[in-house]
Amino acid sequence: MLPIPPPERFSIINDPDTGIRLPGEANQREERTHTTISAIISQLEELRPKCIITFDQSNYRHSGYTLEQQRRVKLEELRMRLRYGFYYRSHAPFLFTFNNQGDMQHVRTILVDAGIPADRIEQISGVSENLRGHP
Repeated sequence: MLPIPPPERFSIINDPDTGIRLPGEANQREERTHTTISAIISQLEELRPKCIITFDQSNYRHSGYTLEQQRRVKLEELRMRLRYGFYYRSHAPFLFTFNNQGDMQHVRTILVDAGIPADRIEQISGVSENLRGHP
């Protein structure tokens, strides 16, 4: 559905049946039911969209993490790999990912201005130690 070459500004929606695999789990296979943080980052690198929105209702019950902690692990993985993101938290959660912080803030503002409650947007504040000095 994406023309070649793609338009200057575009976004991607990923809709796996279940969601995003938890980083650190042995199974990181990408299939109809799941995608991975690595696959999302590959899309960011290769296609350079403004934003990638990915459905994520995955719940790894055996991981010992709550759903909120699992989302934070995924956000931290993005941050460790020099990418930006936040979750829209609802009955159908979505991970929004970006190559830069400016695009992330722009999309977040659009959502809040459109009426999405700010408390439904979950992101990690601050910058990881290993990211200091990077854009």
